[in-house]
Amino acid sequence: LIAAVWVTSTRRSSFYKLGKRDAVAISLIMGTASLDAEGRDLALALGCVAPVPLRLRGVEAHLATHLATRNLDAQTIAEAGELAFAEVAPISDHRGGADYRRAMARSLTVRLLSQLAGLPEPLQHPRAP
Repeated sequence: LIAAVWVTSTRRSSFYKLGKRDAVAISLIMGTASLDAEGRDLALALGCVAPVPLRLRGVEAHLATHLATRNLDAQTIAEAGELAFAEVAPISDHRGGADYRRAMARSLTVRLLSQLAGLPEPLQHPRAP
């Protein structure tokens, strides 16, 4: 029986799952983000927003240009949320609608990046036009 596996890493990471229950339930949406020790290399992925788990390459590319010269800030994180909203392609099913999942992709992206940046999560996220 393996109870845990520890992997040494210099990356900071954040994970969040949104579902009807905390355990033993399929996610409505889930995501993870990681940032290297220098704060320049970011990876971001969401699940349940496409046919397979999705690396948000467009968001990562946008953030790479920003992170090359400065740290994450609230404005850049909000922009990343809007880009995530546009990049995902969820379906509607018995767990949730596509529009709701797309909105949660925005909110989850903001939450994950805010945690990595050490910023408080905004109480309200901007809405797409």
